[in-house]
Amino acid sequence: MNGEFLCYLEGMTKLTSRSLITLTLTCFGFGCAGPTSPFGSLEIFSGDGRLLESLAADSKSDFSISPAKQNLHMPYPLELSLANLAKNESDRHIRVFYNQKEITHTWRKKSRLVRIGDSGESLRFDNLILDPQKSHQIEFLVETSSQAGRPSQQVKINHPRPTCDIYDAQKIKAVIPFQVPPQTLALIDKLSRTFHLNPSMVGGLIAQESSFEVSAVSSAKALGLTQITPIAHLEIQKFRPDWKADQRTFSHSQLNIQRLIEKGQLSAKTDWRLHPMKSIEGGALYLKYLQQYWESPENKELRQSMSETEFSEVLLASYNSGAARVKRALLASRNQWLNQDELKEAFKYVQKVSSYCYHFANPN
Repeated sequence: MNGEFLCYLEGMTKLTSRSLITLTLTCFGFGCAGPTSPFGSLEIFSGDGRLLESLAADSKSDFSISPAKQNLHMPYPLELSLANLAKNESDRHIRVFYNQKEITHTWRKKSRLVRIGDSGESLRFDNLILDPQKSHQIEFLVETSSQAGRPSQQVKINHPRPTCDIYDAQKIKAVIPFQVPPQTLALIDKLSRTFHLNPSMVGGLIAQESSFEVSAVSSAKALGLTQITPIAHLEIQKFRPDWKADQRTFSHSQLNIQRLIEKGQLSAKTDWRLHPMKSIEGGALYLKYLQQYWESPENKELRQSMSETEFSEVLLASYNSGAARVKRALLASRNQWLNQDELKEAFKYVQKVSSYCYHFANPN
């Protein structure tokens, strides 16, 4: 419940009968600002906003959600398949919850029924936009009446956030919404496997860092597909001492660096970070450097306490915000490290790279 609505409830207790009637008519006639969700504004008199009660619901059923996990990098249609459920709408009841608050009424208003062949159907919510800077808990509760010898059923299913494991070997199947040369995708796949990294995660990292722009330049003077900063370059040079960085990129402004690239005065010939293959390899090398940092004796206890999924998130957060900052957050709040204020940018980064990673490997 947001602050505006709390103020509204507090103010209601101070209203006279006449002013209460006036306010009620205003709300019904013109609408009142209230709690919102990515699915739209909640209407409090419809039942929306109620807390999700604790229910012992089955987790397996004949219905499903597509896509299986949230998309945090682009708008997408969220589809609830009703195949093999009660054909008569009166025999089924669907409730939808967002961050444990009911949004069933809002969902009903904005979702639409889609036929699937001759027998099935689904409910589709078009153009769902989830902010990668926030956490989103989306749950569906479906209750069906007994029919044709089948008992009544109560099923709860989650639409979880995407995760990405650095050790998976997920092939990139699509890079929507980007247009990427096949040779670049082939390089990502080959080099990722060479360094025992997940190709889809490396592709997601590049998508977030540079949108696959070979000559991308950031305000931190990071260059190339994997946006290697001057500091990261010094670490990578320990593995590849013959890779030279153009010294002008250390002192010139972002604008001047971009102008040098546009004029052809700064290129892959003068700075390895602008070479597509070396940039991808450099990003992989930096991830391996971070991996060694977290697996060093001084961090052994922290590393052993992490699942592989969490370790992948630690590596991504370290790539974005620096390993020292991530370690401080882990030591300050072990279970909520990624929600620390100093890692706000890293939280968004991890969410988006994980989203790219999952959906590049699972585009349908």
